Amino acid sequence: MTETFDFKYFLVERLTGNILLIKINTLGTSNSLSNEAQWELHRILSKYENDDSLLCAILTGVGSKSFCAGQDLKSLDLSAGGKISSWDPYSEDPQISTQPPSGFGGLSQRSSLFKPLIAAVNGICLGGGMEMILAADIVIAADNAIFGLPESQSGVAPLAGGAVLLHRTVGYQRAMELMITGRRLSAIEALNWGVVNEVVSSENLIPRSLEVAKNILRSSPDSVRAIKRAVHLSLEEGNWVISSILGRNSKECDAMINGENVKEGISAFHEKRYPIWKPLSKL
Repeated sequence: MTETFDFKYFLVERLTGNILLIKINTLGTSNSLSNEAQWELHRILSKYENDDSLLCAILTGVGSKSFCAGQDLKSLDLSAGGKISSWDPYSEDPQISTQPPSGFGGLSQRSSLFKPLIAAVNGICLGGGMEMILAADIVIAADNAIFGLPESQSGVAPLAGGAVLLHRTVGYQRAMELMITGRRLSAIEALNWGVVNEVVSSENLIPRSLEVAKNILRSSPDSVRAIKRAVHLSLEEGNWVISSILGRNSKECDAMINGENVKEGISAFHEKRYPIWKPLSKL
């Protein structure tokens, strides 16, 4: 059983098993995102973030040729001296900030999402599209996927997450090569560089992504949230000892330890059965 939601630039479905499937639906521009579309995705992801009944999200593009080609440059009007970007990380007002505070597509700089998000990359993944997948937890790519951060070739830079996230995944020199030369990576190259978790056929992309999502749902939602929070703290802090202390003292860890799911997990282990997880514990 599925539940669909109406949006201008996205097809959104709530699937059985508390999974949210989000499809970028701007095929006429290779699924690139205007500023208006980015604000809409920001609201969709905020809904996912705050709805405790939703436990995993999959982000993909409509069709088989493009996941997201980045910023919709045709939508920008610079004729009257307008700015390409006037980003304000503290503003929720589209009249003040051209992009949402959570970065490109409402994802690339979203620091408060501690639920899992899977990027299912179905073709072109460039610019802001790649910045979004660098902020995802798991990336599954179709064998025709192409990755790159070509912003420098258009006179801008990947400052909505790419410049600070890519080198953590692929290393400094490889990150610099991609960003200052505009080089593209094939799906297999992206796999070898650690940008994606696995490569599958185009036909198997969504089925495999759903399979991975269901595997995640076999874990306690409290545990998944606490793990993601601890990993983010380690990236922010740098010092593994301090970040370990912060992770164990986070509100997400407290909710896990004091919640009902830890009791269910231990009971299921002793009774040799699969656990029946309860909703996310309140923070």
